[in-house]
Amino acid sequence: MRIVRLYLITVYLLVFLAFSPLYVASGEPIVDWIKPFPYGTNIYGNAFDMDASNKYVYFVGYISDKDVSPPKHKLILIATDFLGRVYCLKSPDIISVGHGIDVEVDGNDEYAYVVGYVVSSVGQLDGLLICYKNFDEKWRVSWGSPDDTEIFIDVKVYGDRVYVVGYKYKPKRSIFLACFSKDDGSLLWVKEYTEYYSTDRPRVFIHDDKVYVIARAVKHDSKAIAVLLKYSLDGTLLSEHEYSPETEAYSVYIGDFIIVNDFIYLVGNFMDLDYIYHAYVSKFDLSFNLIWKKEFGEMSEYNIYNYLAGIDIYNGFIYASGGIFYLSNFTVKMILVKLDIDGNVKWYKVYTGSDIWGNGIRIRYYKLYICGGTGESFADENFDIMLMQVSDIVKLKVKTPGDDFWIDNGIEKKYGSEVEFSVPVGAYKIKAASEVSKDSIRYVFVEWEDGSTDNPRAIEILDDIVLEAKYVKQYFIDVQSSYGEVEGGGWYNEGDTATVSVSETIVDHGNDTRRVFTEWMDTEGNVLSSDQTYSFTVTQPITLIAKWDTQYYIRIYSEYSNCSGEGWYRKGSTATISIESEKIEGIPFNKVFKGWRDETGSIVSTQQIYYFTVDGPKTFTAVWEEELNIIFIAVLGALILAIVAVTLILRRRRGPPPPPPPPPP
Repeated sequence: MRIVRLYLITVYLLVFLAFSPLYVASGEPIVDWIKPFPYGTNIYGNAFDMDASNKYVYFVGYISDKDVSPPKHKLILIATDFLGRVYCLKSPDIISVGHGIDVEVDGNDEYAYVVGYVVSSVGQLDGLLICYKNFDEKWRVSWGSPDDTEIFIDVKVYGDRVYVVGYKYKPKRSIFLACFSKDDGSLLWVKEYTEYYSTDRPRVFIHDDKVYVIARAVKHDSKAIAVLLKYSLDGTLLSEHEYSPETEAYSVYIGDFIIVNDFIYLVGNFMDLDYIYHAYVSKFDLSFNLIWKKEFGEMSEYNIYNYLAGIDIYNGFIYASGGIFYLSNFTVKMILVKLDIDGNVKWYKVYTGSDIWGNGIRIRYYKLYICGGTGESFADENFDIMLMQVSDIVKLKVKTPGDDFWIDNGIEKKYGSEVEFSVPVGAYKIKAASEVSKDSIRYVFVEWEDGSTDNPRAIEILDDIVLEAKYVKQYFIDVQSSYGEVEGGGWYNEGDTATVSVSETIVDHGNDTRRVFTEWMDTEGNVLSSDQTYSFTVTQPITLIAKWDTQYYIRIYSEYSNCSGEGWYRKGSTATISIESEKIEGIPFNKVFKGWRDETGSIVSTQQIYYFTVDGPKTFTAVWEEELNIIFIAVLGALILAIVAVTLILRRRRGPPPPPPPPPP
């Protein structure tokens, strides 16, 4: 009995914890936690299948007392939150086993539909269907014939109906599709399929208003195949299709299947004619034509049972779970595989630790949830029901311009030109350094390679991904001037045109001193431009210095004659001032230039032309003195002598004067 029980359990094995890669992996899935659910001494348990809503994880199986023979199983339904905390634990007081589960959410109410089998009053197995509403039993159906065995294997809810598939033994092993009312569990109809020598282990899925059933079958020539049956929602058989493994098989096992975008994804195993079990993931069209198949496991010996039992598709990736059961010593390993929808293996992991296995896999909120059993010994039935959470680890690589740049994924921050993180699949906010600067050179974040300008940016990471943070290189243009106001300094993109200018070219200080703009120079003394406004292409950081000449005003005053040389002179230059005439003749005095007197009253030069180095504003006054005009005096004296001489000569030439007239009478 133990061997029979162990063989049945191995049909549903999955194993996690530590993994050793057999394929090139994109990342390493890691176990977040394992939650066992012990029921006491000598009580062992196993969970066969699971489903999940947006709030809870549901899994169903059985518990049993290993000291009772024959074994008496009790169905067990457990619901936890996504941290493994128990919200519901149900176990009807009947000898039963739960094989399948489907969960439906209607508003705030959650419904769980559990199928399996129950031991009838006459010792036969009847199909069992239980509906739970918000963890409380709403109704229960036990269905079967008194003289036959019926086992419910899988269940799906659609509209107002519950579709159940199972198999029976008489008159031969055959499968059936049963439809029940979702409201009260009343049986609406049953369709039995008996076309082959035997059929069993069916699974069901509803797609595009059609019911798809896949089961294993054995033809009358003993050839093992898989069969696809397509029904209407009212139970009319629309089509049937066969699939035969490329390698002729003694048996074919259907683990589970799912339909996405009009393609069937199927997991299971088959035993070839050398008694080697091949675990597989396959993709078919809706007519059951094989598109691709990938095989997994250890296929070196006949006493190694490789299988895949659970499948889920999440964000475009296929996750399948199964195991490797060693019939020689009743030990197990678990296998977990991830593929893309084209059949490319992303990773394949095998657990190599202690006995732990799982059945059923569901993915919610980026996490993998697996139900099954865990314990010290699978062979000795020393194990409990367990739930496990696993994170799919992928690689996030971000390229940056250099080692001084950092990337923060919300968990850790790293520097480098190629920053790489190993992160669980999920939603993240990735932030790149907004700015990195050094020595008047900086890089400013512009966008990500895909055009997104958000920083940080929200991103869903589902697989290995390479991002590139793009930056613009900028140079700092430093504009300096001792006078006036400058414009145009600041950061410029490499290759842009910078324009710098100074507000005025002459700054008069009002004290006969002014500054005059002459040119733009760099720090090496190179003259770049003599224009007030200068434009250039930015290729490097640069400091532009406005050069100014200091100029002083030289003032000249003279009371006489014309003077020249007044005006602005550059500091340090040589100024020349002069007086047009050194003597201004006058009557009776001449004005004679005696020199140049500065503002201090000192005579700085007696020369008509004065050269000096300009070192400040200056005021020069021409100094004049009066001198007697000798020529004028000589001419005047000669003139006087001439007048006297003429007067004397005239007097001599005249006779004596006439006598005076006589007096009147």
